[in-house]
Amino acid sequence: MEEDKPTQRVPADAAGAASPPKKEVVFNRYELLGELGKGGMGVVWLALDEELNAKVALKFLREEMTSEADALRELKGEVIINRDLSHPHIIKTFDFVTNGRASAISMEYVSGTNLHKMKAQRPGRFFDVEDIAKWVGQLCDAMHYAHQQKVVHRDIKPANLMVNEHGDLKVGDFGIGRTVADTVNRVTRNSAGTPPYMSPQQTMGEKATPADDVYSIGATIYDLLTGDPPFFRGAIREQTLAKVPPSMAARREELGRAGKPIPPAWEKAVAACLAKDPSARPPTAHAVRALLEGKAGATAAAAAKGSPKAQWILAAGVAAVAVVAGMAIWVSSGRHPPAPAREAVASPPVAAPAVEVQTARAPEETKAPPARTVATPGQLATAATQPPTPNSPPPKTAPAETAAPTVAVPAAQPALARSAVDELVDSGKITAEEGVALTAALRGQKGEPEKILATRLLIERSLPADGWRNFSTLAPTGDPVVIKLRPLLSAEIIRENEFGWLREALAGKKGEDEQALARQLVEDKTLSPAKWREQTQLYPHADPFAEKVRPLVEAGAVTKEEGKWLRDALAGGAKEPAERALAVQLVEEKKLTPRQWRARTQFSYVPKDDAVIDPNHLPPAIDLPLSHAVTVRLLRMDPGPFIRGSPREEMGRRTNELAPDRAVIVKPFYIGTYEVTQAQFGAIMPRSPSYWRGNPSWPIDQVDWSTVAGGNGFLARLNRTLAGKYGGSLLADLPSEDEWEYACRAGTQTSFNNDRNITNVDSDEALDALANYNRAAGGSPKPVGSYQPNAWGLYDMHGNVSEWCQNRYLRGGSWQAKAANCRAAWRTQISADASPSNQVGFRLVLRVRTGDTVDLR
Repeated sequence: MEEDKPTQRVPADAAGAASPPKKEVVFNRYELLGELGKGGMGVVWLALDEELNAKVALKFLREEMTSEADALRELKGEVIINRDLSHPHIIKTFDFVTNGRASAISMEYVSGTNLHKMKAQRPGRFFDVEDIAKWVGQLCDAMHYAHQQKVVHRDIKPANLMVNEHGDLKVGDFGIGRTVADTVNRVTRNSAGTPPYMSPQQTMGEKATPADDVYSIGATIYDLLTGDPPFFRGAIREQTLAKVPPSMAARREELGRAGKPIPPAWEKAVAACLAKDPSARPPTAHAVRALLEGKAGATAAAAAKGSPKAQWILAAGVAAVAVVAGMAIWVSSGRHPPAPAREAVASPPVAAPAVEVQTARAPEETKAPPARTVATPGQLATAATQPPTPNSPPPKTAPAETAAPTVAVPAAQPALARSAVDELVDSGKITAEEGVALTAALRGQKGEPEKILATRLLIERSLPADGWRNFSTLAPTGDPVVIKLRPLLSAEIIRENEFGWLREALAGKKGEDEQALARQLVEDKTLSPAKWREQTQLYPHADPFAEKVRPLVEAGAVTKEEGKWLRDALAGGAKEPAERALAVQLVEEKKLTPRQWRARTQFSYVPKDDAVIDPNHLPPAIDLPLSHAVTVRLLRMDPGPFIRGSPREEMGRRTNELAPDRAVIVKPFYIGTYEVTQAQFGAIMPRSPSYWRGNPSWPIDQVDWSTVAGGNGFLARLNRTLAGKYGGSLLADLPSEDEWEYACRAGTQTSFNNDRNITNVDSDEALDALANYNRAAGGSPKPVGSYQPNAWGLYDMHGNVSEWCQNRYLRGGSWQAKAANCRAAWRTQISADASPSNQVGFRLVLRVRTGDTVDLR
C-alpha cells in the first residue's frame, strides 16, 4: 500500500516516468539532488532551485498526463490558481514548469517524515492522544482554511501528513491532490483517494465535498490511535458503505494493543466524523477540533447527528444481520445464542409496525405449542440476507401456509436492532408489505435487477422510495404509464431521471409539445431516444460560456457574481470589448490569474452603503469610495508562509537586508492594486505635496511620514470617514514590511516577482517589463499600472515611487532607483523628520475590525 510512502513520495510501481540523471539541471533552474520516490503520477526529486538557492520538491508528471495541449493548459492554469492556497500547515505549491518534453510541479520541500512512518516506529505501532493532539489540531486548522477557499483535499491519510524538523504538521498534496489527481483520473480512469480513508460518498464516486475530508480526518485519527484505519481488511468498499466500526478502545482491545485510555470526547468526535450520512458529520474541520476539545455549542448538534443511533440507519443492513440470523441459528439448534459481536451492537428499541412471526421448533419439541414473538419488516430483511455460519445447521422455517418468512427469535430476547427498512416504514415511505418484498429482493430471491434496486434504496441511499416504487416490478401499480415505462428503463432505452419527466409528459403535465414528443418515443416508437433528448425541454442546450466559467466558480477561484460577469463578458454584447478580452485571457487562454483579472476588470467591488464587512466572508476585493468620483481598489491577500530577505550572494544586496528566513502572514489583509494616486490623495487631503502635481493618475510623491501617518494625515482623515461607514468594520493602514514583501513576491523567492534574479546592478532586462526605474536624467514617475503586474495583480511594486511601511522603512524602488534598489528584499529607513522626496509615496492597506479590535481571522 502507498500509505508507507512519505507525503512527497509516490508508489514504487510507477510506469512511463523516466528518471532524470543526477546532477542534471532541468528547466534551466533546478539541479536534481536525489530521488525522493516514484509512482503512478511520476517521479519526485529533491532539487536545488538555483534562482532561489533553496531546496524544493520537484514532481515530474507522466508523459500521458501532459501530452495533450488542452490537458497541459488546464493543469497549468489550475496549479497557478492553487498557488494562492497558503497556510502554515499546508505544503506550498510553487509553480508548474514545462519545456515541451517534460512537465513538473515545484513544491515546498519539507525535511521530516510522515505520520504513517512515525506510527510504524512506535513500540505498539500506534499513538496515544497526547502524542498527536497538537498535530490533529493543526490538521483541522489547515483543512478549515482549505475548505474556506473552496478546496477539497480528497486524500487525507497519515502518509500525507508530514511532521517537519520543528515538530509541526504539514498537509501534503494540496495544489496537486486536487488538480493533478483530476488529470490522472481523466487519463487512467482511476479515482482519487485511498479506500480505507474514503467516505461512503467518495467510494461511490460522488462529487467531493468538505464532508468527505471530515470523514477522512476521522479515519486518520482512528488509524493513528489504534494502529489501523476503521476498515483495513476484507471487502473495504462494502464495509465502508454499510458497516459501523467499533470504538477505538474496542479496536485496540481486539488487536491486543494496550495504551492510555482514549478520552470520551475523542471517541465521540471520531464516531461523528465517520457517520455514513454526510449531514450527520461535524459541519466543519473547526467543529471537529471543538468536539475533540470537548467544547459544547454549535458543534453539539453535529455530534448528536454523528451518534451511533444516526449512523445505525445505514449500518443496520450489516449489523442487524449478524444479530438476527445468529439468534435464529442458535435457537433452532437448541443452543443459547452468544453475545453479539462488537460491530453489531443493537440500538435502543424503537416502536414500529410489526409482523407476527412463528418461532421454529427444534425436532424434539413436537408437542409444545410454538412460541410467538414479533419482528419488524427490517428485522425480516436483515435476517433474510444473512447466510448461515459454515458449522451451524440451517434455521428452521415456518409452515408453508405462513405468509411471511419465518425467523426464529426467542421471546425473552431484547428488541432487535432496527434497520433502514424500519425507518422507511415508520416514515410512511413504504408499507409493511413492501418491506417484506424488499426483504426478498435484498436476499436475491427476486433477481439481480431487483436486488440492485433494493440495495440502492436500503444501503447506498442513492434511490428514493418513490423511485424504487416506480422502477421495481415488486411494487404493484395500476398506472398504465408506469407499466409502459418500466420495460424501457430495464432495457436502458430511457434513463432514471427521464422516467419521472416522461410520466408527467404523457399525462399532459409538461404541455402539449412535450406530450407529443413523449408519445412518439414511448407509444408510437417513431422517435429515437437521442432525437427525443435533442428536442425535449428536459435537456436545455447548455450555455457554452457559462460552462467555460463554471470550473473557476466551483474551484472558488472566482465568486458566483464574478462568474456571471465573466459569462456575459465572454458572450459579448453585454460588456465592453475590453472586458471580453480580459475574460478570454482568464478563462480560455489562462494568461491571467484571477487576481490579475480582478485588478483590471470594471466589475464593481464597492460595499453597499452601511454594509458591515464580515471577517468570516471576506470579499475578494474592495473598491473603497474616497469621493463621489474617486475610488481605490484593494485586493485581498490571504494568509500564508513565504521566504523573506535575500541571500548573501544576491547582487546588489545591502547590509541591512534580512537573511533568508521563513515568515508567516497569519491574517488576511487588503492592499491597493496601485500606489495611492494624486487623485486619490486629493480626495482626502486639502492640498497636494507632490512635486509632480497636476497628474491625477501618477502616484502621489513627496509625502513625509507625518503627511501619511500623522495625527491629521491621510490615514487618520480616511479613518475618521470610515468610522461612520461600513459599521466601523474597516481600518485604513500602511502595510508592515512582511506584508509588503509577501504581496510583492506573490509566491516567488527571486530578486524580482517574475521568477527572475538580478544580473546587473544598474539596469536589468528582467526588471524592464515590471518597473519604472533608472530614470535619473529627466525622469519622472509614470501613470500607475503602466507596467506588468505580479501574479497577484499588484502593479509597480518594484519601481515607480518607493513606498512607506509601518516602521518608517521604505520598500520598492523609485523612478530614479537603480535595479539593485528595486529588488523585493531592498529596504531603507528614513527618520520621521527627514525632508520629503519626490521619489517617495505609499500604498494603502485595509484591515477588517471585529468589535473593538482589528481581526482578520
